[in-house]
Amino acid sequence: MRKEAEAGAAIQGLGILDKVKAAAEKLKGGASNLVNGPIARAGCEKITPGLAILIGDVFRYLREADPRQKIREVVSNDIIAAAKDLKQGEPLVLIGHSMGGIILYDLLSDPEAVAEMSGAIGRDLKVDLFLSVGSKIALFEEMKLYKASSADYSAAGKRVPPPAVVQAWWNAFDKMDVLSFVTETVFDGPKDFSVDTVAGVRDAHGAYFLSAMFYTRLNVRLKEAGLLN
Repeated sequence: MRKEAEAGAAIQGLGILDKVKAAAEKLKGGASNLVNGPIARAGCEKITPGLAILIGDVFRYLREADPRQKIREVVSNDIIAAAKDLKQGEPLVLIGHSMGGIILYDLLSDPEAVAEMSGAIGRDLKVDLFLSVGSKIALFEEMKLYKASSADYSAAGKRVPPPAVVQAWWNAFDKMDVLSFVTETVFDGPKDFSVDTVAGVRDAHGAYFLSAMFYTRLNVRLKEAGLLN
C-alpha cells in the first residue's frame, strides 16, 4: 500500500495525469477515453493507486534511458531468437499486451534497433503480424514519447506511418478497458477490432487472454490472413 501511495503522489506531483488527459482529449472517438473515464472522474487526489503505478512504469520506461535500454535488450534478444527459430514459410507474429505493446512498437519503429536485430538474425527483420492488445500505443504516440516520434504527425492531422518492418498490425481493444485505445485515428495502417470480454471496468484490462471470444475472433482473422492453417 505504501508503494501505491507513493506512486500516486509522484504521478500527481509530476503533473503526468494532466499530460495523459490532454493527450487523451485529442483521441476522442477511441475505444476508451481517459478524459471521460474513471481517471478523470476520480480526479488527481483520488487516482487509483494501482493505475498510478502502471502509468508511472510506462513513463519511467519512455523517459529514463537506462531502464529503457535494458528492457529493449531483453525483448530484442527474444525477437532475434524467435526469428532465427522460424522454419521455412512460418510467419513471425509478435504479440504485446498493455505495456508489452508499447515496448514492441518502440523497438519496431526505431530504425537503429531494427538494423541491429536484422544484423543479429542474418537477414532483414520482417514481422508478419504485430498484435497489440489492450494497449496505449496511440496515447503515448500522441504525447510524442517514442524514440521515433515526430511532431510532423498528429491525431488531428497527418497519421503516423506504421513500422516499416511490420507487414500487418492488428490492435485489439475492449470498450470496458479504460487503458486500451484504438490506433486507426493516429496511425496509418493498423486495423482495430473490438473484443467483448464480458469483464467489468476493473477487470477488463487483464481479461483478454481469459476470453473465449478473443481467441475465437483472433482465430478467424488469422485464417483469413493466411497466417494460420
